[in-house]
Amino acid sequence: IIQNKILGTHIKFLITGGASISKDTMKLINGLGYELHNGFGMTEIGITSVDLSKDVKTRNSGSIGKPLFDVTYKIENNELLINSLYIHKYRIINKQCVAPLIDENGFFHSEDIASVDENGNYYLLGKMKDVIIASNGENIYTEQEEKLFDNLTRVNDLIIVANKNEEICLLLNVDYPLMDNEKDVIANQISKINDTLKDAFKVKHVYIKKEKLIRNASLKLKRNEIRQLFLSDSYHLQELDKKIEFKFDNVSTNELTKVREIIFDIFSDVLYVDKKDIALESHIIKDLNGDSFSYMSIV
Repeated sequence: IIQNKILGTHIKFLITGGASISKDTMKLINGLGYELHNGFGMTEIGITSVDLSKDVKTRNSGSIGKPLFDVTYKIENNELLINSLYIHKYRIINKQCVAPLIDENGFFHSEDIASVDENGNYYLLGKMKDVIIASNGENIYTEQEEKLFDNLTRVNDLIIVANKNEEICLLLNVDYPLMDNEKDVIANQISKINDTLKDAFKVKHVYIKKEKLIRNASLKLKRNEIRQLFLSDSYHLQELDKKIEFKFDNVSTNELTKVREIIFDIFSDVLYVDKKDIALESHIIKDLNGDSFSYMSIV
């Protein structure tokens, strides 16, 4: 009955590819009875893998499967590398023939971030160019983190970007106008998601944008263009004027004070800084002259 109201009952097989996909999307389409399989391919190399499992749990995991016959995958520095007979010969850019991104071992560099499980199934995590380096040196895969905020109230579209201070910012395209109580709802939803994230991954600023976010002909976000407009202050943005809370559930003020003193002692010992010069919002590198080695010592 439901299928008759959507796409009918004749569809037997669906395939998705080209970017990492939300597990919720996989669950929704498969749950409607449309058999959705996830794969990987690029214009430069064709299709190189598809998860063809009949087990719906496996399909819902979002795996792109294992490489097809005569295709080899490997991961180096989190990037998916592909060896295949079917890599393009060259591209024409500005009337010049440009060779493919192939290393000395014959592997094509996809510029996609991937992981592999113990069964040899591969998963896409995002694009190398869309990774944000957090204040603690960790990689933030923006596409993965954006999926956490997919179900915010009255939000049509969103993107995560870093500001000039390398803080995580969330740009929201919303239905206008937003009432104050609706802003409260959105702020509370973001706060709850923030509570599940490590500090470096938490959203520090939220901006509302009335106009739609820029997408290309394939409906993918033009991330570089959006990022440049954001950093150049060319976007007309309204900051969500509701405070995004960072909560410590079931912890008393006295306990927090004790823990803070212990942490300040550690910072002082490692960084050779007087405790009175350390504030809760101090940045290890920018404010306290630390580096990645001192960060590891603190940890």
